[in-house]
Amino acid sequence: MTIAYAWEMATRPILPYDFRDSARLIHSALEGYQQEADQSLGLDRQRALARELEEVTGQLWQRAGALADRFTLVEHSDNLEAEAEARNIALKGLASTLNPLLTSVVGRYGQDSYGLSALRRWVPGLADAGKLRGLDAATGDHML
Repeated sequence: MTIAYAWEMATRPILPYDFRDSARLIHSALEGYQQEADQSLGLDRQRALARELEEVTGQLWQRAGALADRFTLVEHSDNLEAEAEARNIALKGLASTLNPLLTSVVGRYGQDSYGLSALRRWVPGLADAGKLRGLDAATGDHML
């Protein structure tokens, strides 16, 4: 079964990446962190972008499916191959951006400490956001 899975992934014209759940998890995590930190964190812009990401990833999934369907309906052409390659590059780029955001404190190139409690949550880089509640930003307490 593993070989069949690997073959399927290697031969699909469009990578089957579906970021709709990732976008939903990011949006939900940001909403939770905003509530924990009260208004101390100021995530309004990020939450709006996360809502937009949810919409865009839904559209991306539909368009990727439509492009994949064109491979079964139409003879392969250079234009179709180039469009698929561009789509796959964009999908891989999105994966390398969203995955570290969802699962890492240190980001794409660092290594999180084993057993780090923040890693139990989505968007763990903000896991300590609740500590900001009640702190006065004017005093510099947020910098701790």
